[in-house]
Amino acid sequence: MDQPLVFRREEGVRVTDRFGTRQVQPGRLLRGQITLPVVRALAERRTESFLVVQFDHHLDLRIWEGAPGDPRAEREPVFDTNVMSHVSDLVGPGRFVQVGVSPFATVEAGSLDAMRTFLDATGRQLCPTDPELHDPALFRAAIGQGQDIYLSLDIDVLQRAEMSSTGYPAEIGLSTPTLLRLIDLVLDGNRLVGFDLVEFAADRSDRSEGTLSDAGRATAVFPHVLSWISRQAGEKPDKRSETCQAR
Repeated sequence: MDQPLVFRREEGVRVTDRFGTRQVQPGRLLRGQITLPVVRALAERRTESFLVVQFDHHLDLRIWEGAPGDPRAEREPVFDTNVMSHVSDLVGPGRFVQVGVSPFATVEAGSLDAMRTFLDATGRQLCPTDPELHDPALFRAAIGQGQDIYLSLDIDVLQRAEMSSTGYPAEIGLSTPTLLRLIDLVLDGNRLVGFDLVEFAADRSDRSEGTLSDAGRATAVFPHVLSWISRQAGEKPDKRSETCQAR
């Protein structure tokens, strides 16, 4: 049985994949450097499918140069604004749910008609204003039950008032309690197989009150997800014992 993959970076490192080698700057984790290599590793080592649930203010999908209207369009190299298109390619159609994304996206006029079909084929997008985020039953139905989950958390899914220490703060975002509640709803009845937490981007020398408050909220999310690993790992011995007793 797979063990959850947890990646944490304390110092700058160099990341290498088929797109080359580049430096990851200390103090900031980017999806293209973390999420994609981990999801690729999971996809290569697993035979069962899994669902990627992305909490983010941004789609991070390639929606320019006609891509929504041409599913055969060649992928550009990975960067921050297209990385989830590469992730979607790995997990397959309908295996990707995006939570907290902005209700607005800029798209070229020629792609406007194809945009909805493109998003539907990719998976499901849930904005902060959607009823699913305010109704536990609707949200559970959108995610599903009995699945393996890879959880990707971009801290800019939080509203600007609670998270300004990121590259692109959200004007229309989630509150911290809402984010933690939705994480619980995603993982209750599903199995966590990996997660990442990215895009906290404060300077390490910044000890201002606002930045320290942002850091406190970001670090609160990390152990909250870790608690689910402990909780689900703790269920395994009981299940094995019940199986042994039944035999």
